[in-house]
Amino acid sequence: MTYDRHAATEAVKAANSQLQEGMADVHTWYTHQRSQIGHETPELRAEYLRALSDLDAQYEDAIERHRQLFLTSYPGQPLPVFLRRGFRAAHSLPDPAPAVLFEPIKMPQTRVVGRRGSAWRWVVWAGAGALLVTLLVSIASANFKTAEAGKAIAVASATRMVLYEVEGTAKGVDMTLQTPSGTSQRNGKAVPVTNKASGRPGILFEMQAGSFLYIAAQNNGASGTISCRITVDGVVVAENFSSGGYAIATCQGRAR
Repeated sequence: MTYDRHAATEAVKAANSQLQEGMADVHTWYTHQRSQIGHETPELRAEYLRALSDLDAQYEDAIERHRQLFLTSYPGQPLPVFLRRGFRAAHSLPDPAPAVLFEPIKMPQTRVVGRRGSAWRWVVWAGAGALLVTLLVSIASANFKTAEAGKAIAVASATRMVLYEVEGTAKGVDMTLQTPSGTSQRNGKAVPVTNKASGRPGILFEMQAGSFLYIAAQNNGASGTISCRITVDGVVVAENFSSGGYAIATCQGRAR
């Protein structure tokens, strides 16, 4: 089997979705247990962290196969960001939950009675209001982080593996090509052009989807042929051919 970027992206999305759901379940259990006893014990804390660690391990296991496929398909190349170990779009739940949610409301020891009722009732309402505000802030924060998680996954996984290839009978070429960091000039390269690290044909880059792709290869000798090709995730998007001394072959396209 070979690396499939779409399958890897879907696997990361599914793993992150399961991670978020698992964290929500663990957090619900944790808050319930803590509210029952009114405070956090070392044992409860340890169990909470152990459950989160297990979820992380499950996440890593879910995408390990895609890491290995990438490393086999593209030896010597760094893993895409979204496949690297430890990558998380975001953790959307507080750790631990705000302690104020579980602190009992301390009631005053004396009561002053007026025409509108006991003063202690206003204390209770004020405490309840503060508790509700804290809870709403916590929920809003979790929802915001979950939304940010989805955005981070989409950005990190929206990359393409771009391969520039130059072949022919020419002895050497001068190249201009578009890379993730901008335009690059590489002169006096032997044909066919190969990756120094892996020895495989072509020059491989991880580029954002939609990026402009370009390579121009000029024969730097008085005779011979030269061809260029751009492949995106294994699909050829452009190729061209030229022959003769100092001839130029140009290819361009998009990383769709």
